[in-house]
Amino acid sequence: MDARAEVPARPKTTGYLAVEDVPPRREPAMTSDQRLKLQKELIAARDRQAPSGKPKGGAAHAEPAKP
Repeated sequence: MDARAEVPARPKTTGYLAVEDVPPRREPAMTSDQRLKLQKELIAARDRQAPSGKPKGGAAHAEPAKP
């Protein structure tokens, strides 16, 4: 007898999951309250960094110099 004759054949597998093998549903990373708080904080930070008012000296908008 041959040693390979005793080994059962391996089942054919593909690199894909079966249709019914669905990963478990994940919980959301943030609650809606946390998301709203973060949005308000980001808007406030953006507003603090934005230039306020019109430019001084009557210049409309400074164009960058071409090299």
